[in-house]
Amino acid sequence: MDPVEDAESGYAKMAAVMDAYDIPKFVEEAPVLTTKTAGSLPDELYADPMRRQYPIDSRANVWLSAAYLGTDDTKTAAELGYIRENLERAAGVFGLEELPQAPTVEAEKVAAAPEIEHCYVLPATDTHQAKPLYPVFDKRSADLAVTRFRENCNKYAHALRYPLAQGVVKLAEKHGATIPDEVRIEAGDGLPLPAEKVSEILCNRLAAANDDELTLVYEPLVDQLKHASADEVSDMMDKVAGALEQLDLHLGNNHYYGVSAVRPMVACHYLGLTAKHAADMVRDVVELDGHHFDAQKLASLPAGSFDVLGESLVDALSSEGSLSAEKIADILPTLPLPDKRLLVAHLQQVTA
Repeated sequence: MDPVEDAESGYAKMAAVMDAYDIPKFVEEAPVLTTKTAGSLPDELYADPMRRQYPIDSRANVWLSAAYLGTDDTKTAAELGYIRENLERAAGVFGLEELPQAPTVEAEKVAAAPEIEHCYVLPATDTHQAKPLYPVFDKRSADLAVTRFRENCNKYAHALRYPLAQGVVKLAEKHGATIPDEVRIEAGDGLPLPAEKVSEILCNRLAAANDDELTLVYEPLVDQLKHASADEVSDMMDKVAGALEQLDLHLGNNHYYGVSAVRPMVACHYLGLTAKHAADMVRDVVELDGHHFDAQKLASLPAGSFDVLGESLVDALSSEGSLSAEKIADILPTLPLPDKRLLVAHLQQVTA
């Protein structure tokens, strides 16, 4: 339990901390960190950024976090070592020459801590490079890294998302964590769609962009896809995804990733990772005026989401009283362009 959690529980552990340490005057006189203020702190102002525990935003909070760490018996040796390292670094920033000494049991744990690997899952805002904020040293922390990537991947540009996904998958595999198909696909491990389908997706995006300069840049890639073997398509997916994302930036589609638009890598891959799995679980990508939707996700929406074009369309998209992903994938691409645009605008509202 850290200071923030203790505040939420009515300071149940404060007495134990006060008994274990002599509280410095600057800590006693410091304003209490409220849960509201703590909630507004960025991840990097926590000594344990993955769990947002042990705030290090002030001199007093660094000292308190170190004191509370000495009462935390839920962390592994590696976790304690990592948190203590961040606390000591913060102490240097605030000019704290000495932090509360950890009890012997914690000191022994820290001494036995294995080497920590970092999962680079947060980009620096000024350099477009990744910062090693999230430590991975066991299955639990690897699971958290996978979760963090899934929560934030829509914020990353493809140039960063692709290597981050590869790092997440590598460490998750090492520690036996569960890796969702979409994360593997972002790392380039998925089974690509046939060359003609990938080429069609790229051509449709170029047509929607309607930009001569972009067409000149990416038409050679379309030509390569038309003559590529399956293995060559697989090797080209990173380049294709990058091209699709640049076109999405031009169209503004990237703002809808994870909501009403599918990210490029996912749009160009089967859900499954083997040919059999792909044949059983392929997710059809529906192209509507340059926007790409997952037919399965569209089928999970309320039927009323499509009545903007009339009840007859809802009936046509349904089977046995429920929306059908197969019919959605077959029918929606055939709609007139004005209807597609109206539907896209409506779907973006209902899924926002």
